[in-house]
Amino acid sequence: APTSQFAQALRAVCGLALGDVTPHSPAAMANLLGDLWVGADQKEHTPHWARALDTGAHLHLYGKREPRAGRKMGHLTALASSADAAIATVIAARQEIIRY
Repeated sequence: APTSQFAQALRAVCGLALGDVTPHSPAAMANLLGDLWVGADQKEHTPHWARALDTGAHLHLYGKREPRAGRKMGHLTALASSADAAIATVIAARQEIIRY
């Protein structure tokens, strides 16, 4: 949308008119939990962020220092011509991150 969630919250708190939230294309989001840092071998790994970006998805990390199981560490988003295509992109990006 033209107005971000953050900007919209600031507008609301400041008593300003809310911004335009008309979607400009279908989108999908996938959360990134701390579990991604632990591989099938139960050892800690750094996820492969560059591989996710190669899929066309956008990576948003929250800067949290310590990954823990179930803790939201960030998310992936994708825009596409259809919702199904956007979903497929974020799923592919997430799979690339965890490929060790």
